[in-house]
Amino acid sequence: MDINDSAPAPGNKPTNDNLLTVTVENAHFGEIPSQCLSGDKGASKLSEDKRTLTCDIGERDEGTAQMVLSGVKVDGPGKSKVTAKATFRGLEAELPEIPVIAPFLMDAKFDGGAATSLTGEPDTFQFMNFPFSLAHAKGAAKGPESVSYDITINGVKDEEITLQDVACAPIDRVQPGYPFSAPGKPENQTTKFPTCEFTAVKGKKNTFRLTLSDLDYTSKRAELDSNGVLLPQVQPKHPREVIAAGELRVKVPYITSGPNKNEDTNIHLKASAPTYTAEDGSTAQDDPSNNENKAPLVRGNWTGAWVVASQWPKAYPGIGWSDTSRAPAGATVMSVSGIGPRRVVNSANQPGGFADTWICNTLDTKRVDFVDARVVADPQAKPNVYYGENIEDLRILYYTGEVEDPNLFKCGTKETPFDEGKDEKDGWSYTKPADLSTVKAVKVRVPHDKVHLSKLPKSFFYLVIEQRIHDDAKPGDDVWAFTSVLEEDHTEWKMDFNAKRYFHRFTDKDDAKEEITPSFASPGVVTDGVRYPYTGPGRDLLRVVGSLPVVAKDAAQPEYGPGEEADFTIRYGLESEIANMPNDQVVIKDTLPKGMEYIAGSADVEPEVSTNDKGEQVLTWTKEDVAPNLRVLEEGNPGIINYKATMPKDAKPGDVLTNEVTATSQGQTRKAQAKVTVPRAGYTSLKKNVAESVIETAPNGVASNEWTIELTSKDPTKSNLTDVIDVLPANGDAQGSKFEGKLKVTNVEGPEGAKIYSTTVDPAKIDEDPNAEVNGATGQPSSIWTEGVKENATAVRVITNAPLAYGDTQKITIKTELHSAKSGDIVVNKAVGRAENTKLRMRTSAQFTVRTPVDVNVEKVWKDAKGADLKDTPKSVKVQLIRKQGEESTPVGDKVELNADNKWKHTFAKLPAAVDEEPVTYTVHEDEIEGFTSKVEVKNVDGDYQVMVTNTRKPEPNPTPTPTPTLTPTPTPTPAPTPTPTPGPSGTPTPTPGTSGTPTPGPSGTSTPGTSETPTPGPTPEQPSGPKKELARTGAAVMGLVALALAAIGGGTLLMLRSRKQ
Repeated sequence: MDINDSAPAPGNKPTNDNLLTVTVENAHFGEIPSQCLSGDKGASKLSEDKRTLTCDIGERDEGTAQMVLSGVKVDGPGKSKVTAKATFRGLEAELPEIPVIAPFLMDAKFDGGAATSLTGEPDTFQFMNFPFSLAHAKGAAKGPESVSYDITINGVKDEEITLQDVACAPIDRVQPGYPFSAPGKPENQTTKFPTCEFTAVKGKKNTFRLTLSDLDYTSKRAELDSNGVLLPQVQPKHPREVIAAGELRVKVPYITSGPNKNEDTNIHLKASAPTYTAEDGSTAQDDPSNNENKAPLVRGNWTGAWVVASQWPKAYPGIGWSDTSRAPAGATVMSVSGIGPRRVVNSANQPGGFADTWICNTLDTKRVDFVDARVVADPQAKPNVYYGENIEDLRILYYTGEVEDPNLFKCGTKETPFDEGKDEKDGWSYTKPADLSTVKAVKVRVPHDKVHLSKLPKSFFYLVIEQRIHDDAKPGDDVWAFTSVLEEDHTEWKMDFNAKRYFHRFTDKDDAKEEITPSFASPGVVTDGVRYPYTGPGRDLLRVVGSLPVVAKDAAQPEYGPGEEADFTIRYGLESEIANMPNDQVVIKDTLPKGMEYIAGSADVEPEVSTNDKGEQVLTWTKEDVAPNLRVLEEGNPGIINYKATMPKDAKPGDVLTNEVTATSQGQTRKAQAKVTVPRAGYTSLKKNVAESVIETAPNGVASNEWTIELTSKDPTKSNLTDVIDVLPANGDAQGSKFEGKLKVTNVEGPEGAKIYSTTVDPAKIDEDPNAEVNGATGQPSSIWTEGVKENATAVRVITNAPLAYGDTQKITIKTELHSAKSGDIVVNKAVGRAENTKLRMRTSAQFTVRTPVDVNVEKVWKDAKGADLKDTPKSVKVQLIRKQGEESTPVGDKVELNADNKWKHTFAKLPAAVDEEPVTYTVHEDEIEGFTSKVEVKNVDGDYQVMVTNTRKPEPNPTPTPTPTLTPTPTPTPAPTPTPTPGPSGTPTPTPGTSGTPTPGPSGTSTPGTSETPTPGPTPEQPSGPKKELARTGAAVMGLVALALAAIGGGTLLMLRSRKQ
């Protein structure tokens, strides 16, 4: 924006109505730029939708060119256009449209969640369900109408996996990391269920084709997963906006013997990674890193595992026995121990009734505290079977005794069949203790006559245990859940070699008498770096985790010139699929490109600054207590660092400078980059100033002054040629110069590499543009220009053949003398220049006025009370020179003493007639003299001030005695009237001393009369009265009199001032 006076000779007055309004489409502002004043400093603001910026740049002088820089965040869809329209002081401008090219990204997710493995009907099959989802980058071009994936499922030898009756279904239960896709779920947690075809590929055993069609790229997308947690963004490049989700359902043959035996194994699913093609032809490659999953193929009459993925309302990822269960410190987690009572054989070797059974779950109290337990067996329970109502008829026993090693705990000594009441012994009790942290294990007996209470297949019962991970657990800590069962034929709990094998409790190869291999650990997995070497139904592992750091870096603008200050923003945080992650430390390290340097103090919190082996500055911030699960790439995130760095001075146009930032937390590191480009184009500016805008003439009538022209570059491409013409002032020229004297150029100085030329052409005929034909061309002066400065030059030209780099300034100085200068002369000078690279002309001007200095001559006279000259005067008196500008009076210099030796006279010489281009007047104040009044007369004689100060002795007062007032009693008490002070004969006036002899300055030729000695009337006698209900009177009446007196004096002062102005 430029802020200029439209007059031929523009002024430079300050202006306040500098409001810029910018409205953008398909983008929005992130914040109010620093150049815009807001709050109590200005009216800058952002509209509610952040698409309109009102920028108040505050007060600026006319003749200012202002730049406001602001980035906008593009939020329009692909193929839309970003537009920007601005208004400023009644003018409008519009930027060229910028097409939006949103990166096209799509990615399918098949990992994580909570894949299920259930006994089928018939039980020769295991029913297994795996979740999937499809994400598409917001704002990108629409993807294909349908996508297909090849799915392979292995883990079954020579047996064919088939599809369930409903092979592809919407997600209707909690799947961590996946939104719902079934109807009736919360809108912000639900995505679309697409048309889904899941079929077997002919001729390829255990290979399937998944085709998703009718994909919806336009509807509002889920923000949270089915667990109410922000949808994950495992890698910064991955889109998190899920457009489709569902569940794949297969039937796996369950083989318990023979060469194809597969019980206690894991079933693996793997999906292909196709290339997606958008409607605009752009492509995106699916990321294969999240295209695999697995679930255990386990059944039997008992089981045990962590089931954190099935928790509600806060679930955590994990599948039993697979070393994938994860949760943070302080989380409440859930494990189950289940049993299906077996049938006993009758005397005819036929299945008979059920046997009594026991289930026991031992807690890892090194890491957890007991919270609650329940026994469930209802398949219709919501949100899943583990949240069924507790079966009260199956009483839970709580163990509060000692446990040396939960892995070897035997869950008791001997159980008593058919007599539940005798089980309460040896530290076991049916009463839940008040201190839950004392619970080490829980167990329940399922008597044969209670089996009918289960509604699950195989009459299964689950003992569900909720426990809380200790707050001081560290990421990586192992937490175990131990399950033991006991059947009627075995009433004694043991942990011998066979029991260890049965319950997966071996601690090492020596204990197991063989190597702990994956085959040995199956259906569990080998575990490294933890207390126990493998998992299984009798011992499952959960690891305490933290969260992944996420970092992003942006530059406030994509381009910065050499040596310029660049603004950077780092956004950091912690993110994970895990809900309720604990806060943690994040260390941010930002490596600047070589030559770029951090500006100390520019960040809210100063970083530690170091230099690496490559000579690059490294900035390090350590942030404590960072909250996880924040959308660090979106606005509103509190994890933000803003700072400035100086671009390398030797950067070349078009250079791309890349700096890398890392965020490290809990041993994990993520990276981000920000790039800034040195622009290929910029601007240059021309400004002209005068050394003294108001100048005093010398005694010989010469007014000397100096003009300065500054040509400044903000162009990253060096201009090796600049050309400036300075048109010298002439009386009556178009710029508004008015003077009758002769202007002479006494000296011209240019920058290094400059040549100076002049011309004597009539100023009215000079073309100001260096590129005008009459002047030749830029850098090529025509014949009207002669090297050097002629005595009668009318214009000066400075051609510089030297580099003008970004941020540099070329300075031209022209010294002049105005001969026969007079007060009121106006001298206006203009200059026009061009630079090689920016090419276009630049215009500027400046002016000065001539003021003749003034003298203030002060003389004092003394008079007696009758007006005659006074001989007996004080020895001396001091006077102060006062300068008045508008309504403001300012003392000038020190006080001056007047006395008989200097004949009571003094001259304040060579005073400026104007200050800051505003005219001023002068008067004096003198110190108060006791017994004298003072009168100051100011006259202007030929531009100088003649000030006469007259002091007159005051007459002696003649006081009159004050009579005693007569009091008249009042027979009936009545409220007393408010006394009104009035002058009268009953009171004797008290003389009021005269005011000080300080004169009030006024215009020339106006005298200031002294104040009259008007007596102040005494109070009117108050009549006696009875008691009053009102409060006693204060000094208000007295103050009222004082106020009246002051008002009268003030009125006199106003009259005096008004008289002087007249």
